[in-house]
Amino acid sequence: MNIKSKIGLMFIQVLRILVFLVCVFAFGQQRQNTLAFDNTYNVNIQVNDTLLRLQFDTGSATSIFNNEILNIINRDSLQLVSSQDFTDPFGNITNIDTFRGLGFSFLNLVEKQPTFIFNPFNYNQFLDCEINLNNGILGLNIFFESKELLSINHDNSEIGIVTQDDIELLNYTEIGADFRDNSIYIDTEIGGKYVELLFDTGYNDYILLNKRYRKLKKYKEVKNLTTMSASLFSISDSKEIILEGVEVELANIELKNNIITINPQNTVPVFGSEMIKKFNWIIDFKSEKVFLQKRKDDLSLSLNEKLKNKNVALAITGKLYIISSFQKEFKSGQVIMSVQDKIVTSENICAMQKLLNDNSSNWTALKIK
Repeated sequence: MNIKSKIGLMFIQVLRILVFLVCVFAFGQQRQNTLAFDNTYNVNIQVNDTLLRLQFDTGSATSIFNNEILNIINRDSLQLVSSQDFTDPFGNITNIDTFRGLGFSFLNLVEKQPTFIFNPFNYNQFLDCEINLNNGILGLNIFFESKELLSINHDNSEIGIVTQDDIELLNYTEIGADFRDNSIYIDTEIGGKYVELLFDTGYNDYILLNKRYRKLKKYKEVKNLTTMSASLFSISDSKEIILEGVEVELANIELKNNIITINPQNTVPVFGSEMIKKFNWIIDFKSEKVFLQKRKDDLSLSLNEKLKNKNVALAITGKLYIISSFQKEFKSGQVIMSVQDKIVTSENICAMQKLLNDNSSNWTALKIK
């Protein structure tokens, strides 16, 4: 091999090493641009050098932190943006404060300091049994302010920042969408009718409609259940109708045999997490466009899995309430006095709650009174 050939070979080897190093560096950069989430979209992020567990909730226009965070964050360093009084579900008058000044360190958005609120409603104050709550909600406002391209990749269970090239390289399709009030609404057809739905990873179900869509009852009614729902502002009872076999179309992609819930008290139709999980998504906050990619594997809940969790009990302020039930003999809001001929007491109320929720598919055998 002559000198010229050796130099050429050495050049190729050096070039390969450089390419390898560039790929490693790029991969490292890419990993910094992603954030893992679990089945309910909980993520771990750094806020003011403190690791917090937040639910990534695209249905929330604002990021919300539980009041317990004030113990580890210096409130004096925050800028108060607004304050509003309200009455919580138990009649207590308090206020919601909106702040700015926290440093979010994730997805290369370190410099961003979006607005957020502290949730003054302490759920644990009213719940008798310990439940696993996260530190709050990561809302869409931070992404609206960043103007980035956000990827929600269910194949890898990651959210991340991507580029315009990724949309074409990965064969994503644009879907009609409207960006307003720090929320995203996507265009769908349900049962042949156009419906605009709130894109909401925080709604752990399929599609939620209101009384305007009662004509969809031409589809098979699976269950008629009662629920007791609580928010920052109210507690209310409602009846839900669950339909199956409904056709849904979005971006010319047809989805058959879908599960739809109709709740007459609902105000905003919702495209929930179990439908969102059928796709990978890219959201362009600068151009206000949404793109999707149909997944090969559908890992959303089956109808049986959805229904088996609809009997729910919760111990609140010393009483064991039925929160929701699809069995006609039980109604939401009812107080459970005894289970299996044992009277519910302050000593056994948590054990009773666990017994009921562990057997949520059928309460008849538990002799509930």
